[in-house]
Amino acid sequence: MNPEDRIILTSYEADFAATWGSKVRDIFKEHKDVFGVNVNDKNAARNRWDIADHRGGMGTAGVGGPITGKGAEILIIDDPVKNAEQANSPTYREKAKDWFNSTAYTRLTPTGKVILIMTRWHEDDLGGKFLLQRELKLKGIDGGVIASTLDATEIDELAMAMELIQKRRFNLTDNSDRSALEKEKARAFRFLSSKGFNKEIIYKAVLGQYNSD
Repeated sequence: MNPEDRIILTSYEADFAATWGSKVRDIFKEHKDVFGVNVNDKNAARNRWDIADHRGGMGTAGVGGPITGKGAEILIIDDPVKNAEQANSPTYREKAKDWFNSTAYTRLTPTGKVILIMTRWHEDDLGGKFLLQRELKLKGIDGGVIASTLDATEIDELAMAMELIQKRRFNLTDNSDRSALEKEKARAFRFLSSKGFNKEIIYKAVLGQYNSD
């Protein structure tokens, strides 16, 4: 692990995720000589702790709940579904996927990675979403239903716009940077509007993932 990296650990309940966060924290403290780093005692809560003299650390959260703090290089989703009852609930499945799109994914840095660990209770669960995205990418399609209606040139144009939005979001230092971010958002919005997509689809499926706050 790079001591400058931040990790977000999530699970079906915030308290359960915090339990695992405390276990990782305690391992770091116990084996500090092996890792060459130690936990910052001033910021060592079980749901959010930092590595002393470094930027890195871990924060935890429950699926469906808020994720506070700065961006992370690694997002771990461990058991997003508690039981078969949740897995078979269309409402819960959509809630979990909406949470990933609107909350969890927005906390990843541009080069961040997602680790999903779960039992496949239902084909339309969060794991199914990831597998579908992988299948689309292998076919050269990115962005699900939106990208599947665009031609290759348009997909490349949209992908470039999204990349710029993501990069600008994680490099905000002054008002000029924020202005540039909003201009990139507006450009992507105009592009998708010109292709006939309504505002709800654009914000929920694309721009809603790139809030600047």
